[in-house]
Amino acid sequence: LEVNISPSLMGSSQLDRAIKSMLVADILHVVGIYPYDNKLIKKYNNKSNNPFAFSSHSKLLLHQDAWRKDSQIMNVDFNGFNQTNSDPTIWPTILLIDDEIARSKSTKFTLVHPVVSSVVHYNFIYRHNRFLDHVLGKWILLSGSTGPLKQFIPD
Repeated sequence: LEVNISPSLMGSSQLDRAIKSMLVADILHVVGIYPYDNKLIKKYNNKSNNPFAFSSHSKLLLHQDAWRKDSQIMNVDFNGFNQTNSDPTIWPTILLIDDEIARSKSTKFTLVHPVVSSVVHYNFIYRHNRFLDHVLGKWILLSGSTGPLKQFIPD
């Protein structure tokens, strides 16, 4: 890992341009900016079903009584995400994370967090229990889309 005080985004070679353009694309992806796509804009023009729009997480907590009583990772109820009135935008987020974790296995980078050995540890460090951190934690601990939670993924 190389850290520069004042990094340049100028590309002096083909490799430099390739690496730096991928870096910028990754940064934009991490903060939630996606390439403009007319088909996606038309498909998700209605905010009620837009998985990319920021929304209140209050609907996520509608069917999470056990977690609200005792906010522990294993008290997240994935079945609650498929109940009436729950927020369907959680699934695209979870599946995008699952895809990123699967893709990280094909690179030379070492994934440090979230992994089974770090999920519980880092959740204890957070000042406040956050529901989405616990959703991710349970997803990781139970092997994501290849484990027992696979049954909850909507069609």
